[in-house]
Amino acid sequence: MAHRRRLLTLRAYARHRRCTLSTVQKAVATGRIALGPGGRVDPLEADIAWQANTGPRRDSANGNGHAAPGTVAAAAREVQLARARLLRQEYRKRSRELVSRRRVERTLFNFARRLRDRILAVPDRVSAIAAGMTDASEIHRLLTRELEIALVALADGDPTT
Repeated sequence: MAHRRRLLTLRAYARHRRCTLSTVQKAVATGRIALGPGGRVDPLEADIAWQANTGPRRDSANGNGHAAPGTVAAAAREVQLARARLLRQEYRKRSRELVSRRRVERTLFNFARRLRDRILAVPDRVSAIAAGMTDASEIHRLLTRELEIALVALADGDPTT
C-alpha cells in the first residue's frame, strides 16, 4: 500500500515552519516554494525548496538585505568582504596602482629638499648681477627668470641646476 503525503494549507505550513502566514505567502509569490493540487503545500518538497531557494535570515530591523548581526552568515559575509578587500588591494599593488606610503613620503621629502635647495641657490647666482642694477623692474625680471629656470630644471628632473 503506497503512503500518500499529507498536503498542508498555507496556514498549516506556516505553523509547520514556525513562521507567519505572510512569510509563506511571500515564499509562494516569489517562487521559493511551489503549491500542489488544490493550492496546498507538500511539506517535504516545500522544506527542501525553501532551504535551496532562501538565503540567510535577513535583519528586518535595518532592512539592508544582509544577514542579521551575530549570526554565522554575518560572520561569513565579513570574512568574504575582508578577503575581497585584501585581494583587491593586492591586485592594485601588483598592477602598480598602489605604492607604499613610506616610498611616497620618502619621494616627497626628497623632492621638497631639492626644491628648497634650488630656490635657495638663486640668490647666490644672481646677487652679484643684481648688485650692479638700479632698475627695479630689471631686477624683478632677473629674479623671475632665475626662479623659472630653477623650477623648470626641477620639473624636468635635471640634477645639475
